[in-house]
Amino acid sequence: MRLTCPHCHQSVGVPDAAAGQPTPCPLCGQTFTAPALVGSAIDSNPHPVAPAALPAMPSVRGPGTDSPRPPAPEPTRSVPAPAASAACCRLTFRKSIVPWLAPAALALVFVLTFFPWVGSYPNGTPVYTQSAWNAATGNFWVNPLGDSIDTIRHREDALLKQKSGSVLMMLYLLLLIIAVLLAIAERLVPWLGGTIPDVFRPAWPHRQVILAGLCAALFVLLAGVMTFGFGLEREASAAAEEANPPVQTVDSVKGPARQSEERIRLLRRDLELGSYALDRTFWLHLVVAAHVIALLGAAAALWIDRNPGRPDPRLELYC
Repeated sequence: MRLTCPHCHQSVGVPDAAAGQPTPCPLCGQTFTAPALVGSAIDSNPHPVAPAALPAMPSVRGPGTDSPRPPAPEPTRSVPAPAASAACCRLTFRKSIVPWLAPAALALVFVLTFFPWVGSYPNGTPVYTQSAWNAATGNFWVNPLGDSIDTIRHREDALLKQKSGSVLMMLYLLLLIIAVLLAIAERLVPWLGGTIPDVFRPAWPHRQVILAGLCAALFVLLAGVMTFGFGLEREASAAAEEANPPVQTVDSVKGPARQSEERIRLLRRDLELGSYALDRTFWLHLVVAAHVIALLGAAAALWIDRNPGRPDPRLELYC
C-alpha cells in the first residue's frame, strides 16, 4: 500500500503485512505506525479472482500475509446416479402352490387326449378328426353326413387304405398315464396319511426327480410327434402320394422335360394333400401349453425340495 511518511513527507510503499504495526520508512529510515486496512481502504482494493472457467487459477495474496494463497478448489457437482430399472413383471411361485402345478397340468393333458388334436373343418364343420388315442391306433372319426358326399367317401377310403398306428404316440400315452398317477399320488398320499407299497418304497424318496424326468420325456415325445406328423396327417400325405405316383418315363426323356414332369407331379400331389384341409386344433395348442406348465412346475418343485430354506422362487422381467 502507498503511504505518506510523517517524517520526510514522501510517498512510500509499505507491505500490507505492516498495516497497524510500526514500520521503518524506506527513504528516511524513521519509524512510524502504518494505518490498519479498514473500511474503504479494503473496499478500494478488491482481491482479483480468477474466472471459474479457466483450467488453472493464479495464486493470490491474502490480506495480512506475504505468501501466495492457493486457489480455492472448484465446487464438485454431484452427478445423479442412474435410476435402477424396475421390474415390469414379477411372478412368484409360492411353495404351497408349486407342487400342485405338475399334477393339475398333467391331469388336464390326460383329459384333452380325448379331444380332437387334428382334423378337417371346412366352413367350421368337422369332417375328419383324430384324437391322441385315435392317432396311436391309426383310427379317425368321420362325420356321418359325409356319406352323402362322394368326395368325402372317396377320401375316407383313401385314408383307410393308409391306416397305420404310431409307436411314438403309444409311448407318449403310456408315459402320460404313469406321470399322472405318480403326480397325484405324490400329492395325495402325504395329505391322506397313506402308506407306500413296499414295491415303490425304494423309489419314493426320488419321486420329484422321476416326475421331472417324465415331464421332460413327454414334452420331447410330443415335439417328435408334431415334427413327424400325426397319424391323420401322415395318412393324408401317403394317400396324396399314391394318387400321384412318380411318372414312369422312358430313358430317352431326360433333362428339362423330365424335371418339368416331376414338378407337375409334385404340384398335383400337394394340391391333393391340400384338399384334405387338415389343421391342428386349439386343444393341441392347449396341450402344449399344459406340458410347459407341468415341466416348469415339476422343476420348481424339485428345486424347492432340494432347497427347503430358500425363499419362494420368483421370475422377474425388467423393462
